[in-house]
Amino acid sequence: MNYAAALALIFLVLPASGPAAAHGSLSKPAAGIDTKATPSSFRDLSKRLMPAVVNISTEQVIASGMPTFPEGSPAERFNEYFGRDGDGFERQGSLGSGFVISKDGYIITNNHVIEKADTITITFSDCRELQAKLVGRDRETVLSGQQKVVVAAAELTPRVVAYLSRELVLAVICEVGGRYSHGAVLARSMGIPCVVGVPNLLARLEQDMIVAVDGDRGLLMLAPSEDDETDFQERLARNESRKRELASVAVGLASTRDGAPFRVEANIEGLRDLELYDVNTIDGVGLFR
Repeated sequence: MNYAAALALIFLVLPASGPAAAHGSLSKPAAGIDTKATPSSFRDLSKRLMPAVVNISTEQVIASGMPTFPEGSPAERFNEYFGRDGDGFERQGSLGSGFVISKDGYIITNNHVIEKADTITITFSDCRELQAKLVGRDRETVLSGQQKVVVAAAELTPRVVAYLSRELVLAVICEVGGRYSHGAVLARSMGIPCVVGVPNLLARLEQDMIVAVDGDRGLLMLAPSEDDETDFQERLARNESRKRELASVAVGLASTRDGAPFRVEANIEGLRDLELYDVNTIDGVGLFR
């Protein structure tokens, strides 16, 4: 089964000895803080949670497509400029953050932070650094379950869109991106309503929250009122009625108002896209991307 990994679980590789190994807990509450008491301010909350927040840096070694300039040549300094070592390999890095979720060293982070990483380095708030290894990735349950859902994400990439199920994903909402960003355009081409560029979206969502997504108007309503929900359902019904009306005339021959016939052909980038069309209403494929 194809899947898109959303989260990743990594495990700290502890040294056999040394200051880091002496700690009984890798992420322990700051001294003098009652973890059961309600924090009086965001500052207190941040101070309480900071020990569990880590910086994650990764490095990936890849074969460089650029030539390696010989030692002693005037262009030798460009080897380091392009990030290559003496053997001609290029090193690429990424930065991100994660959370310690257990005392024995398990950390959760976004999959894109550690994807394809050869080395993973964890830095704690007290500047300790430890190496980590990937334990597993979370398989996107949206793709394997049977419940229809609205997918919320920080960003909608083309790779994620490729895994979305048209049957199960009702809509997609994202914090960043524009109406004409690649991911949004692909989602709309698949018939999936999409609203992007919603600031602080993920922090405002709750599990099982009802949302109304109007991709045509670029409108998103979180926990809509009863009146808003009724209005949305009425507009949805009108839209579906319009689709049925258009489908009833789409099977006829296409022609201009003065009677000149023309062909109606589909714009697709794979066989999967043909599922969007009724083969009885198109005359062929006009553009195969």
